[in-house]
Amino acid sequence: MGIISRQSIKYSIISFTGAAVGMISVLFIYPLAIEAVGFINTFISTAMILVPLFNLGLSNVSIKFFNEFAPAKTETKSAFVPLLHILLLLNFIIIGALIWLGKDTFYQILKSQNFDISTIQENELQLLVFTLLLTLIGIVTSLISNSQRIVVPNLLSNFGFKIFLPIIILTIAFGYQNTQNLSAIVIFYHIFVLLILLFYLNSLQPSSTSWKKPELGKAKLKEMYTFAFYSGLTALGSVLAYRIDTVMISGLINYETAGKYVLPMTMAAVMDIPNMAINSISGPIISTAWDKKDFKEIDKLYRSAAINLTIIGGLILLGGYYCFDELSAISSNPEVFEGLKMVFLILALAKLVDMITSVNSSILGYSSAYKFNLLFLLVLAVLNIVFNLTFIPEFGILGACYATALSILLYNGIKLIFLYYKFGLSPFTWPLVKVIGLISLFFVSLQFFPMLSQPIVSIALKATIISTLYTSIIYRLKVSSEFNGIVLGYLSKARGFFKNKSN
Repeated sequence: MGIISRQSIKYSIISFTGAAVGMISVLFIYPLAIEAVGFINTFISTAMILVPLFNLGLSNVSIKFFNEFAPAKTETKSAFVPLLHILLLLNFIIIGALIWLGKDTFYQILKSQNFDISTIQENELQLLVFTLLLTLIGIVTSLISNSQRIVVPNLLSNFGFKIFLPIIILTIAFGYQNTQNLSAIVIFYHIFVLLILLFYLNSLQPSSTSWKKPELGKAKLKEMYTFAFYSGLTALGSVLAYRIDTVMISGLINYETAGKYVLPMTMAAVMDIPNMAINSISGPIISTAWDKKDFKEIDKLYRSAAINLTIIGGLILLGGYYCFDELSAISSNPEVFEGLKMVFLILALAKLVDMITSVNSSILGYSSAYKFNLLFLLVLAVLNIVFNLTFIPEFGILGACYATALSILLYNGIKLIFLYYKFGLSPFTWPLVKVIGLISLFFVSLQFFPMLSQPIVSIALKATIISTLYTSIIYRLKVSSEFNGIVLGYLSKARGFFKNKSN
């Protein structure tokens, strides 16, 4: 896949390193101040729910219409960035005013559902500021991805924050900081990220010293505004379907339970790394392919991404689930992990479904039928809210898992069927079926693998057996040329290394 593979591999290396840091935090740091962890994740998730309202699809506009701004004319292309920021400012003023005017009514609705709104009320201004920062970072990141660069934004936004957050939690755990300053600390970090990303964007796409309004025409402006509106609502539906669980748990139960939920959620989120890498770098390419009506390229990318993501996702799910008890045992507070193994399994299975269906959101989102994506998401967003309100009071923390998993399953199932009947596109191939079958076989077989008396030894043994057997069988099955190519590359390097040592 050329540059897709190179950028995705770099992205994944940084992300997996961040995941390792995150795992250390989950096991040894977060359990020390679990309520603070719940608050921070609720604060971030709440802001992410608000981002699509203020963004209103401008991140997707920055990708879809970037190449139409006369690539050969620097002054016209450079006008695109300030135009986006002007539109963002207008959105923020209008939406911000509407939210501020309607907040009391909204609070009453939440109270009627026994939702605790005290913390939201105490952090209203901080939430607005943080939402604006996340919105700006999202647009700048999308503009950077037009240069097919995703590594630096990931390094700052994801990896950097995974280093930063545990430090803050430690200061709280040892009494050097209190939770009242948490929102301000998170905001200052993201201001730093935004400034660095703006400098990086300017190095990739130098801005002009003067700006002239681009001549777009009414038809093009209407097309941009329509696409932005539908993309914005689609993004809103997406966060309501995928990010509302933490907010619901903290509001319907408490921050401590939300903090506990973060632990298996963070472990399962390792599966998002390759998924996000492929989707981030594939977005501009899929958009270009749709412009050229290149169905062959889209279908090839769809199937290739599905098989490779499923291979990686299956390995992470198996390793995480069958080492969960041992990981809990070596943590700083094993009691916190009680009852969370099933939470991890449900979330991980939901993410595996998302990986099997690969880049279907990008394919549908950049197609002529992007409006249907909005319809699917809004229906599922409403269902997810209903599921959470129904399941959390009944099943507690497991209820949030059921709601999230059911939403992801329904959403991907609908997109899968629609893309097949509308465009004849499907991720399913015989090699993909083989991989799914192999994952199922491993899952059943490993049920009989006992936990040893020494957790660290048990983790090492299980991880070695699972990874060696799994990758060896995948290699022998020849289900993915990309996977086999990577394995051969590493084997070649290993042979060269040992050959040099022997000489």
